[in-house]
Amino acid sequence: MASLNKSNQELKLNKLFDVSHLTAIVTGGGTGIGLMITQALATNGAKVYITGRREEALERVVEQYNTGPGKIIASIPAGIARDDNTRFSQAGKPDSKSAQSISDHLMASEPEQWAETFQTNITAQYFVTAAFLPLLAKGRDVTPGYSSSVVNVASISGVMKGSSMGQFSYATSKAGPYRDSDDLSRSCALISA
Repeated sequence: MASLNKSNQELKLNKLFDVSHLTAIVTGGGTGIGLMITQALATNGAKVYITGRREEALERVVEQYNTGPGKIIASIPAGIARDDNTRFSQAGKPDSKSAQSISDHLMASEPEQWAETFQTNITAQYFVTAAFLPLLAKGRDVTPGYSSSVVNVASISGVMKGSSMGQFSYATSKAGPYRDSDDLSRSCALISA
């Protein structure tokens, strides 16, 4: 079978996964999937800015994984709101046989907690994406054959069928990024951003 490449050099691993021309921002880069994304990008040459809830986790990532050839830079910690008033591990479970107990438990949730949670999990994602569109377009334009991307990793809490363990605003807010990402990708495709 004929090869489309003049040489096999372009198919070497260090060429296939070379991202040394990329700069990335990874929210949640201190733990879990965000950390794995950070490691993969930096290991393959990218400059990676990370943010997350806990500054100590971000600093630990820089100390432990900033071994090149790319670079990991800890950015400003970004907080996440909590359902402390209704979270089962904090507030206990209501009596599931008492409508009044359940209602009292649910009403303990503060509107401000919902607003803060949505601000972190949906509003911030929208505005970060919007703010970076010009930079993403520039990256696309200066690198032939390259298409800039926004990758949003959302929590499984947004689509779980089981209990949210009392984290009602958190689980509800985690469903929003799925829709927001879909809408943004379709809108940006329309304008070729």
